[in-house]
Amino acid sequence: MNFSEDKHRTRTQRRYGANRLARMAQHWQSCRQIYPCPKCGRPFEWTYNLQYHLKFACGQSPRFNCPYCAFRTKHTSNVRAHIRRKHPGSEVYVVDVLAWQQRNATLA
Repeated sequence: MNFSEDKHRTRTQRRYGANRLARMAQHWQSCRQIYPCPKCGRPFEWTYNLQYHLKFACGQSPRFNCPYCAFRTKHTSNVRAHIRRKHPGSEVYVVDVLAWQQRNATLA
């Protein structure tokens, strides 16, 4: 291999060799475990993502509400972006409908 061919390889390829990298990638693929959602079957590579999905997304109605209109979503970041875009100049905060309902249920 001459210098010009070596120049186009990445540092990792030069250090470990392309064949070893291919074997390592194949090994990682065989070791990777998939965690399916028990409710909808959606696959996740990490248990944390599955837990988040079960807690906030799967079978749940949107719990975060815009304080200025009827917009609702499952993620607070979407509400914050919505407020900045649709209600410029307004204070940016999110109403958690589920927490509000739970707080009112304990007071009653």
